Amino acid sequence: MRQILLLLVRYRNFFLFVVLEAIALGLIQSNNIYHHAVLFTFSNRIAGYFNYLRLSLVQYLQLGQQNRILSEQNALLLQQLLQRPKADTVLYTSPYLQGYYLIPARVIHNSIAFQNNYLLLDKGTKDGVKPGMGIVTPNGVVGKVKSCTEHVSLAYSFLHNDLSVSVKVKRLNILGTLKWRPGNPTQADLLYISQHEKVALGDTIVTAGFNAVYPPNLPIGIISNIRRESITLANNAFLDLQVRLHINYAALDHVYIVGHSLTDQINQLTNQVSPEVAKD
Repeated sequence: MRQILLLLVRYRNFFLFVVLEAIALGLIQSNNIYHHAVLFTFSNRIAGYFNYLRLSLVQYLQLGQQNRILSEQNALLLQQLLQRPKADTVLYTSPYLQGYYLIPARVIHNSIAFQNNYLLLDKGTKDGVKPGMGIVTPNGVVGKVKSCTEHVSLAYSFLHNDLSVSVKVKRLNILGTLKWRPGNPTQADLLYISQHEKVALGDTIVTAGFNAVYPPNLPIGIISNIRRESITLANNAFLDLQVRLHINYAALDHVYIVGHSLTDQINQLTNQVSPEVAKD
């Protein structure tokens, strides 16, 4: 306390000057309309600037929560879109399509430079994630969950030698298998399309929806190259087709993990045919 009093005494002239200046400004402001308007405008600008800084800081601190809310809303909208049956095929809501649900997630690690690439996602068993679940974006297939901890999941990227996806040529509704072509993250090979099929450049490739791993009719890419020289497998001649993928795998961020309420029943029935039946 004594030091504070000594400080006031030492700088008494300065403090007296500040007090007198404040009184003078107050008198000028109260007795002069012009000066009152100037000071009022200036004080409002200062207050507005600090309010803007405060609001900007609050909005910045809430970005994570806002991104999470938007991701959940996008997942709900995409889920509703996937559950909607095609108007030209059925006139009722399919229980199978209604079984799909999506878990929004973010990619926390991703590789594209190897022959076998992986992803890490920020969701795990606590969020309902299980091994075998598919991973998608609105632009196509991202990969498939390999294993999970409580809060993190490890997944095969589509850019992996052991992963292939059952697909259809949308225009012709013919089935094939899509497999990544190592060395180019933008291209994949479309396999097992018979040589007599009338595929064309630009045909859209969509998911077939087998085994409920990936929802059906999700666009993956377009046919970018057709080589008429046939590939012979088991005495059958197939076209050599390349597909340009929609997804930029180097820029993955927000993704959706695909679940289905009937997965266990589907797997149980599939395994009765063969325990080694390939899944999407």
